[in-house]
Amino acid sequence: MKHEITAMKIQWLSERELSVLMPPDALTPGLRRKISQSDGPSGSIVTQGARAVHFLWDPRTQTLLKDPTSLQRKTEAWIETLLVDSRQKIEAETNASSKFTVPVRYGHDPLMTHDLERLARLNRCTAEEIVRRHRATTWFVAFSGFQPGFAYLEPMPGSPAIDAPRHETPRAKVPAGSVALGGSYCGIYPQQGPGGWNLIGETSLSFLDPASGAGIWQTGDLVEFV
Repeated sequence: MKHEITAMKIQWLSERELSVLMPPDALTPGLRRKISQSDGPSGSIVTQGARAVHFLWDPRTQTLLKDPTSLQRKTEAWIETLLVDSRQKIEAETNASSKFTVPVRYGHDPLMTHDLERLARLNRCTAEEIVRRHRATTWFVAFSGFQPGFAYLEPMPGSPAIDAPRHETPRAKVPAGSVALGGSYCGIYPQQGPGGWNLIGETSLSFLDPASGAGIWQTGDLVEFV
């Protein structure tokens, strides 16, 4: 654990925003869920990204005004405590997290067929193998952004690899419900809009709360596609 703490890179982005770059693979589903369910240190707003965790304080925070070094130490201790609390086997994380089962129609229109064939060429396999790998993977909600209800899904360790570089030129309109791969991530477009990821299928499920319009995903949730 001490190795992971010393491997963190901490940087003040402004006089009230602190960024903590985590070591590779440190942000497990268990740790991400702990972060999302915990109050930020010294009243900060906490935002998660691909590998960084950002802390934003009200500029009137007394500790920030008097001693930013002390505030940084408190933030390190906060992360260290959550690392200890979340240290558990993947099986235990899986059992403790909510799981979504998402039905998908794969490659049923020309855009999806095109992108599946593109991924097949890049991965030196067939389009059917891309689908098999996608379905054989358990994904987890790493963080949200881009659109309301859009979750960046990361594969659990040990999942089949899919090389899925984004398109150089994004499409102007990606249909709502599209299931896509981009980089190491999978995502479901909650509404129509631009996007540069590889479209492989679509689902009829909605991940937006009809009353609030907010996403129903929770950080750390597990997702399987069928």
